[in-house]
Amino acid sequence: MDRRHIVALGAAAALGSAPGLAQAAQVSLEDLVQEFHLDNGLTLLVVENHDSPTIGAVTAFSVGTAEEKPGVIGVTHILEHMLFKGTTEIGTSDWAAEEPHYRRIEELTQEMLRLRAEHVPDQARIDALLAERAAEREAAKQYAVDNELWGLYEEAGGTNLNAFTGTDMTAYVQATPSNRLELWMYLESERLRRPVLRQFYTELENVHEERRLSVEGSPFGKLSEAFHAVAFDAHGYGLSGIGYPADIAGITRTETEEWFRIYYAPNRMTLALVGDVDAKEALRLTREYFGGIPAQDPPTPLETHEIEKKGMRRVEVEYDAEPRLLMGWPKPNVPHPDDAALHVVAEILAGGESSRLVKALVKERQVASTIDMDHEVPGSRWDNLVTVHALPRSPNTVADLEEAVWAELETLKRQGVTERELAKAKNRIRTARLRGFSDNLQFAIDLGIASATHGDWRILQTADAAVEAVTAAQVQAVARGTFRRNRAVVATLVKPAFEPDPDQEMHGKEAARRMVASLGGESALQAVRALRVTTDVAIQTPGGPLTASAATLYDIAGRRSRQEFTIFGQSQVQVTAPEEAWSYQGGNLVEMSGEDRGDAQADMERDLFLFAYPLVAADYVLQAEAPSGGALTVYGPSGGTFQVTLDATTGLPTEVAYEGKHPMTGATAQFQQKFEDYRKVLGLQRPHRIVTRIDGELFAEATATEILVNPEVAADAFSRPQS
Repeated sequence: MDRRHIVALGAAAALGSAPGLAQAAQVSLEDLVQEFHLDNGLTLLVVENHDSPTIGAVTAFSVGTAEEKPGVIGVTHILEHMLFKGTTEIGTSDWAAEEPHYRRIEELTQEMLRLRAEHVPDQARIDALLAERAAEREAAKQYAVDNELWGLYEEAGGTNLNAFTGTDMTAYVQATPSNRLELWMYLESERLRRPVLRQFYTELENVHEERRLSVEGSPFGKLSEAFHAVAFDAHGYGLSGIGYPADIAGITRTETEEWFRIYYAPNRMTLALVGDVDAKEALRLTREYFGGIPAQDPPTPLETHEIEKKGMRRVEVEYDAEPRLLMGWPKPNVPHPDDAALHVVAEILAGGESSRLVKALVKERQVASTIDMDHEVPGSRWDNLVTVHALPRSPNTVADLEEAVWAELETLKRQGVTERELAKAKNRIRTARLRGFSDNLQFAIDLGIASATHGDWRILQTADAAVEAVTAAQVQAVARGTFRRNRAVVATLVKPAFEPDPDQEMHGKEAARRMVASLGGESALQAVRALRVTTDVAIQTPGGPLTASAATLYDIAGRRSRQEFTIFGQSQVQVTAPEEAWSYQGGNLVEMSGEDRGDAQADMERDLFLFAYPLVAADYVLQAEAPSGGALTVYGPSGGTFQVTLDATTGLPTEVAYEGKHPMTGATAQFQQKFEDYRKVLGLQRPHRIVTRIDGELFAEATATEILVNPEVAADAFSRPQS
C-alpha cells in the first residue's frame, strides 16, 4: 500500500460514520469484552461503546525491560522510540537511495566493535571508521522525513498519542476518530511489516539525554534506580528501565532489529479497541492488515527468580536535592491473595488525605511533607515489592521519618484495621477502576496492559474480586508477615556529604581573622553578649514602596534572636533559637516548623557569623581559595550555606549571598545583601545601611536608627506570651 492508499483511506472515512447507541451502565466485563485470536497468535480485544465517535486504540507487546540481558539493557525502550521513525514508505523521500547508507553505517559499526574488542585496539582505524560513519549518517539524513508517521496519525485526528515501556510490557496508545479505524490499522501494521530503524545512532543520543533528565537529573529517578538494584539480586526487575549509559552507547541497530523480530511478533501482541467500533468490522480489518505478519518462535522464558533475602538492606544515594526515603518489602504478585490484601493496606495507609500515614505523619506530627505507597513495584508480572515513598519535612531527617513509618506499621500489625477503614479502602480501589472504565482510551490501556502482562485480560476481574474478598483479619496477617525489618529494603537520598578542603579551611580561618580584626578585634567582639539593632525599612513592592520598622535583639551566648517587625501599625514578634522558632501577632502564637523554621535559623546564623564570630566560631566551617581573597564560603551549624565577600583592603564584610524563599511568592530565590555605611559603636564597626536584592531586583533598604551593645535584656524577652 503506497501513499495514494493512505490518502484514499482518509478520504473514504471522512464521508461519514454511523451514530452509536449508549451502552448499558451496569454490566460485567465478560459481557463487554469481545476477544478474538488470529491464526498467527495476535489477540484482539474489542469493547463497543457508541456514545461518542472515538476509539481508544492500544497496541501492546508482551516484552518489558525485565527480560533484557547485560549488554543490551535499554534495548526495549530504544525500540519504542524507533518504531516512530517510519517504514520503507513512510518517513523517507527515497528509500532506494536511503537504504544503502544505513547498510553501510551498520557495516562500519560492526567493524568498530570488532576492533574495540581486540587486545590492543587500533584507535586510528576506529577514528577513521567513526568519521566515515558520521558522513554516511549525514548522507542518509537528506532522505529522512522527520516525524511523518506521527504526523499521519495526527492528520487522521489522533490525539493523546503516546508510548511507554514498562518492566513487563510495551504499549503504543492513542485516541482516534472511529471513522479513521482502517487508517490506524494500516499505519500500525506497516511499522510492524516494514519498519525502518531510521537515524538509529542519532536517536541513541536522544535516549542518553532522556536518561540524563529522568535519572541523572531526577532525585527520585536516581534513588529509584539504586533502590531496585539493591532490592533484586537476580531478577530483571533490578535493571535500569531506561538503560545504563554504556549499554545505550553500545547497542547496535542489528541487535535492536533482532529484539524486534523476536518480541514484536503477533503471537506476543494485543490490539485493544474501546469505543465506537463494530467488533466484526474490527476483526475483518485486523485480519486484513495483521493476518499476514508471521508468528515467531517464542523466546526462552524468564525463569530467573529472586533469591530470598535475610536481613535489612540499605543504600544511600548522594544527590544535591531535598532528602527522600524509599522503603520496600518483597511480596507475591497477582493473583496471590497477599497481593490483594497489600493493595488494601496501601489504600488504608496512604490512599487519600484521611489515610493513616498522611493524617499522622503529614498533618499531625508533620514529620513528612508528602508520603505515598504502591503495592506492585516495579511491575506485576512477577513477584514484586510494596513500597513507601516519602519526603521528610525539615527539620526532621530521613532517619526520623523512617522510624515514624515503622511506628505506624507496628500499630497496624498490633491493632489491625477497622471495618470502616476496610470498606473505605475497597471503595477507593473500586472507584479508581470504574473511573478508568469510563474513559475509552484508559479502558483500552487497562485491557492491553493486562493481556500483554499476564496473558489474559481477565486478570482485572480476578484482582478486583480478590480485593473485595479481603478481610480485616487478612490485612493484619499480611501486615505482620510483610512489614518486618529483616525483610526491608531502605534507600535514602541525602545531600552530598561536605568534606572541607584542609587548605581552603586554613585560608578561610585566616580570612575570618582579618574580618574580626576589621570589625573591632577579637577581644571587643567576645565582650558582646547582647545586641539590639533598630532599623527603618523601605520595601519595594509591585504596588509601590512600603515603610516599616524592625527592632532585633540578639542573645549571642544563647544563639537566639527576637525581632519585632512593624508595618501598617501592626507588629509581629518572631523568636528564633537552636531548638525552636515561633511568631506572635494579634494574639495568635504560631509554632514555626519545616522550611520556615529552617529559614529563620539560617537568618540568625548569618547574623551571628558576621558580627559575633569569635563567640560562635566552633559552629561554622569556612572555605576560601586564598587567605587574602575576597570570597569566603560559610557552612552553618544547621546545614545552610552562604557566601561572604570581604573588602580586599579593610577586610570588612561588604556582601553576603544565599538561597532562600522569596517573602512575596514563596519561590526559591537568590538573595544578595550589601553592607554599607560602617560606623563605630563602642569601638565596634557596624553597618548602618543594608540593601537587599532578590534575584537581582531591589527588594529592601534597611537603615539603622539605633545600635546598642550589651543592653539590658528582660528576663522574659524570649519567652512565649501568656495566653
